[in-house]
Amino acid sequence: MNKAQRILGVLVLYLVAAEFLQGQISRGTVEGRVTDPVGAVIPQANVEARENATGAIYTTKSNAEGLFTLPSLAPGTYTITVTASGFKSTIQTNAVVAANEHLSADVVMTVGETSETISVQADSPLLETTVASTGQVLNREDIENMPVNGRTPLILGQLAYGAISTGNPQFNHPYDNSGPSSVALGGGASKKNELLMDGTPDGGADGTIAFSPPMDAVEEVKVETFQADAAYGHTSGGTVNQVTKSGTNQIHGTAYEFLQNSYLNDTPWFSKHTTPQQPKPVTHFNQFGGTIGLPIVIPHLYDGHNKLFLFFAFEGITQNQPNPTYVTVPTAAEKNGDFSALLPLTTPKNEYRIFDPASGKVSGSQVSRTVFANNVIPASRLNPVGVKLVNLFPAPNIPGNADGTNNYYFAGDNRDRFDSEMSRIDYMISQKNKIWYGFRHNDRYHTSGNAFNNVATGSTLIQPNWGSTVDDVHTFNSKTVWENRVNWTRNIESRPLASVDPASLGFPQYLANAATVPAIPVTAGTKFTDFGYSKGDYIPFDSFQVFSLMNRTFGKHTTDFGGDWRIYKVSSFRYGNPKGSFNFGLQGGQGWTNGPFNNSAAGVLGQELASMLLGLPTAGSIDVNDRQVSQAKYYAIFFQDNWKLIPNLTLNLGLRYERDLATTEKHNEAVRGFDTGATSPINAAAQANFAASPVSGVTFPKLVGGLVYADDNRRNFYTTPSTGFSPRLGFAYTPMKDMSVRGGFGIFFDSVGRVDPIATGFNQTTQMLVTSNGYLSPSATLSDPFPGGSILQPPGSSLGLASNLGQTISFPRSQVLPSYNERWNLDVQKQFGSTLIEFGYVGSHAVHLGVSRNIDFIPASYLNVGQARDSNVISFLQANVSNPFRGLLPGTTLNGNTVQRQQLLLPYPHFTGVTQASEPAGSAIFHEFEARVEKRLSHGVRYLVNYSWSKRLERVSYLNPQDIMPEKRISSDDRPQHLVVSTTWELPFGEKRAYRVPVPVVNYAISGWNVSGIYTYQPQGAPLTWSDIIYSGTGGLNDLKVSPHNVNAAFDVNQFNRTSSAQPVTGTHIRTLPTQVAHARQDGINAFDMSLIKSNRITERLSAQLRADAFNALNHPNFSGPNLTPTSSAFGTITSQANLPRTIQVALRLVF
Repeated sequence: MNKAQRILGVLVLYLVAAEFLQGQISRGTVEGRVTDPVGAVIPQANVEARENATGAIYTTKSNAEGLFTLPSLAPGTYTITVTASGFKSTIQTNAVVAANEHLSADVVMTVGETSETISVQADSPLLETTVASTGQVLNREDIENMPVNGRTPLILGQLAYGAISTGNPQFNHPYDNSGPSSVALGGGASKKNELLMDGTPDGGADGTIAFSPPMDAVEEVKVETFQADAAYGHTSGGTVNQVTKSGTNQIHGTAYEFLQNSYLNDTPWFSKHTTPQQPKPVTHFNQFGGTIGLPIVIPHLYDGHNKLFLFFAFEGITQNQPNPTYVTVPTAAEKNGDFSALLPLTTPKNEYRIFDPASGKVSGSQVSRTVFANNVIPASRLNPVGVKLVNLFPAPNIPGNADGTNNYYFAGDNRDRFDSEMSRIDYMISQKNKIWYGFRHNDRYHTSGNAFNNVATGSTLIQPNWGSTVDDVHTFNSKTVWENRVNWTRNIESRPLASVDPASLGFPQYLANAATVPAIPVTAGTKFTDFGYSKGDYIPFDSFQVFSLMNRTFGKHTTDFGGDWRIYKVSSFRYGNPKGSFNFGLQGGQGWTNGPFNNSAAGVLGQELASMLLGLPTAGSIDVNDRQVSQAKYYAIFFQDNWKLIPNLTLNLGLRYERDLATTEKHNEAVRGFDTGATSPINAAAQANFAASPVSGVTFPKLVGGLVYADDNRRNFYTTPSTGFSPRLGFAYTPMKDMSVRGGFGIFFDSVGRVDPIATGFNQTTQMLVTSNGYLSPSATLSDPFPGGSILQPPGSSLGLASNLGQTISFPRSQVLPSYNERWNLDVQKQFGSTLIEFGYVGSHAVHLGVSRNIDFIPASYLNVGQARDSNVISFLQANVSNPFRGLLPGTTLNGNTVQRQQLLLPYPHFTGVTQASEPAGSAIFHEFEARVEKRLSHGVRYLVNYSWSKRLERVSYLNPQDIMPEKRISSDDRPQHLVVSTTWELPFGEKRAYRVPVPVVNYAISGWNVSGIYTYQPQGAPLTWSDIIYSGTGGLNDLKVSPHNVNAAFDVNQFNRTSSAQPVTGTHIRTLPTQVAHARQDGINAFDMSLIKSNRITERLSAQLRADAFNALNHPNFSGPNLTPTSSAFGTITSQANLPRTIQVALRLVF
């Protein structure tokens, strides 16, 4: 079947299924009460809502209590007409209905003839009087006028009430899936929100957005931080719904081009403050496109006015984004093995001396070494492969630091080519039946990081997205409306690898023969720039949804009953390192060129590069991977009752039942557990070896534990509970006409269904055995890293308990408990004319957060407690002893004659690590005070001010594997204060403004000017994350004073032990230093963006908009976090800017 046939098949399936099958609500509701002048209710009044743009008509009648409800209205502007015998007809014009909004439209009728009419202007309500849900609607005026770099509609959600931005402001374009999605809502974690487009899921596998529609195609963006409606679920955060435009009776559209150029922009902060000053990176950004909406008319055959409409949008982007980088490269002398220039920097602690691995001698439990004379490796000792690899480094192009670091400047850029198309057809089959179909696609091609301008560096990302939706609304009668929707989204991420023949670098031909995809071997750990790219993949993610909602009104109750059914499919092919990966840094505290002992602390610079030149990796591996195709299903049913108990009090009562069914893999290529009681197949042989050569200080255990796999009898590789009930309780009380009080409680389950299978056995890694005698002599070199081409092939599940012996493994928990949030809120709104003031509180408690845990750890009794380095403990644990696994585990690091003693102290010593995924031990607690001031447009001014003060604590990882509970710490998403102010000012001069000049030319020049701006202030950024180091200052780490704007000394580095030889060795002690604390943070956000817009009418139906946008208009740098490696010369300094310098954008936009 070809591609066209597949697409046609999908379309036909959708059109057939829409009418019968069972997202979220993307439509709005108009509800109200019809009374006479004395307040008596009027039953059986006829209520009609006509959408102004399309002529679509929705009708109902008021019930015995005078109440009426018009559900499932497409967002837009309506004219509401109410008629009743004996009363004048009442018409409300310009009633604006937003997505999932309950618009209150009470009607007081006047006695008279029906033929007489009373017309009133319907103001968009500021108060929310019928539901407890909290959030914000960003309307068309916000979308068109606000300065948004990249013009990604989802970014506007960060202006909303209760939203906290956690992303990188540099990456907010329509193709930057992660940046626009990085917002925390309602106490949920960042990227844990339900992202919707027209009410249907629009997310990728990792919680980021899949398809970002063009800004000109979006009617509104609605953000909800608390949902009292049980129709919403499958998220522990909030929801963001982008509602797209549709065609109308009048042809309308836009055409635009937005341009950025480095000529107009400022120079990055570090480029200006580097000696010598670096040139401004060259930037080009073009964003162009257009939209059109119209009725479908075939002259003399079909007139689609009021019935059939088309909307289409296209957008293209080409850009190169500056990404200046400072890296360390070897000098010409160092490439030839001459490190003598580093000797003047050396102290008695050997930080820059190169030790000769060939001089090694056994010294007790260690290997002692002597230095190379004058720090120069003889040419005869250089490995030809290592030399070719080192020669891929370019020459230094700047002086760099005194120790030779950061001596290469890469002006660099990230290049993107992007195109996006979307279309929508709306068909009013009849007054009782309305259907629409949408199709969307975009494609991104991104290249970045080619610092060396050769195959050693750089990466490519290809991201195509597809999607389509069918939505059908059928009105049975004035009390019953049924909406059905089917949606499909495909999000693909592909990272191809650079094609290189390893033999051209001197590697043996068997590396090329073993590769599943072309690639360059990866190198790491040299303290210079790494080579190659180990994240190559091809991962298509498909999401299918069927959604059904029945709305029925009776008496004072408006009820919704529905279902939500989804399938997620992931075809994952992660290439790994198909031509090998080689590391030259210390492994387990040991290496080849450090000294004077094999377990001496690493030097600052040079030793690892010397290992490369000698052809002696400290670790290496090669991957032979397979593709896994997994599928997970989800379903939910829900019931919602919005009960107008009395005219000024509405209760929102809902119950949702939802369940994620366990993931399955198409060919059962997945681990489903770890059998802790099963005897290992190598137990007898290992016990015999140990008995023949016992090791002091070790009680060798019986070898138990091994992997078990999915099979035809049990395809699920975990189970999920069937107890996913999530109640929703809310109230909306209006004590006076200009004040409302709302509150609620709900349980919100997160998704667990999108779990990648653990494919151990189907993806095979062969470890390089670098030494069998504790770095006394090598067992293999770069010239023959896997002697004889002994590269293991994936055995699948055939080895059973013997799978991956001698290597690291992980496995899923047998039952995965879905995490959920208990969330509550209380909110007060007060309206003063055209201004709304709102105060609120939100609390959230998350439980059962999934945490990974290493269960293969050394008992605490063998370790020292605290951060201090204990040489005796380290020597005892790292001593090379007789290996009971010798000859039993070929192709692994445990196959040599010796092994470190610490390996034999593990509960599962036949593995190098055993990790259980998804342990439901995590939790989080969140409290937030919120405030909002919103002024609707009047006298040419509109503004919105949102402020939040919050705290989020979390337990999401273990500080030590021996700990009973995860570490309690300040959350990575915690931002204590967040202020965002957005405003639009229509200058009061010219045509249709307050001050008009009678001179036509002057009047034309001063007409149509608007100024808009967004100011974001977040004084504190993300908490710094500390590694396993020694803090020797007074008090605790939380007492450390961090100055995130001081690039030369963000904190007092003398509060830390910086001596290389004194650093703790992770795994040999019980860590007490926290990973994150509340007061040690990186820089926050202080950004002002503004737009200057002039609109000129060219003809009656065509206008031109000229605009200039200034992003980071005040050119305030927001810095990244400081270097947190104590042994680095850059420790405590800040070397990069988190935001972009001032960027000017000019644009021409035609509107018709």
